[in-house]
Amino acid sequence: MLYADKRKYLLYPGEKPFSQSRKDDKGGQYVDVLNSAFGMTIRIPRKWTSLCQRLVTQHKVTSIELGNFDETWSGELRFVNDIPLCSNLSITYSIPLDFSALQGNRNLEGLDLDFLGKGDPGRFDLKELPRLRRCTVPAHEHFSSAFGLSQMVSLYIKRGEHKGRLDLRLLTNLKELGCINVSKVTRLQLSSATSLRVLTLAHVRELEAVEPTASVTKELLDLHIERAPKFQLDWLERAKSVECVSLKVGQVPSIKFLSELRHLQVLSLFGTKVLDGDLSLLDRLPRKLDSRYWSDR
Repeated sequence: MLYADKRKYLLYPGEKPFSQSRKDDKGGQYVDVLNSAFGMTIRIPRKWTSLCQRLVTQHKVTSIELGNFDETWSGELRFVNDIPLCSNLSITYSIPLDFSALQGNRNLEGLDLDFLGKGDPGRFDLKELPRLRRCTVPAHEHFSSAFGLSQMVSLYIKRGEHKGRLDLRLLTNLKELGCINVSKVTRLQLSSATSLRVLTLAHVRELEAVEPTASVTKELLDLHIERAPKFQLDWLERAKSVECVSLKVGQVPSIKFLSELRHLQVLSLFGTKVLDGDLSLLDRLPRKLDSRYWSDR
């Protein structure tokens, strides 16, 4: 599965997604249980409690989202290892955390670390998770191990700083790449063996290119670009398989260069001004994606 499959599930569900919210008096929080492309998810904003444990068992939870971490959470991640069905873990935090309790976990296939603080985001060698296939990490040397995992299918680099070129050539199986709010990065270097299906770039003001271009154009299905003023778009006309394009880039001279993309179904230009005023391409598009996941193609 790709992260973009989760977004697509919400847009085109085969059935009405399950959602339930429970008041947790002991934890002083509301705990949500909902369905997604990754199975049943439990969303815990503050504290792991006995109610959380019961909900995990009752709904056979496979994904855990932990948010608003503060000092009371530090060093208390061991409970994740006691949930055999948990294959996805998401953590939003603003202080350095001790991730050592996760070492050797053989269930986690996805780990999302969204660091909202400044400075040290903690450290973790992602090679300690042998089944890891998807991850979100800050652009920081303490998480550079993510860039050397050849089995990685989805990688999002979110927040932080990386000066110059970021080498991702070891990620030969990568199908989905995101770079969001990363300062000073100028180029993303892929392997020539890589064939992306999903590319997301947002708030990367110095980024100029993802190379080699063929690694992007060969199989690309879903593209999102937002506030990347130096990033060139001329290669996009060669992405013949692309189905969904979202451009929030300020202004473009024209969108005529997209007219030969025969598989294009959805084009979003919210936040983009087309200078020649010709939007006739939009009238020819279905404006609706089918429900198949990007990872199933």
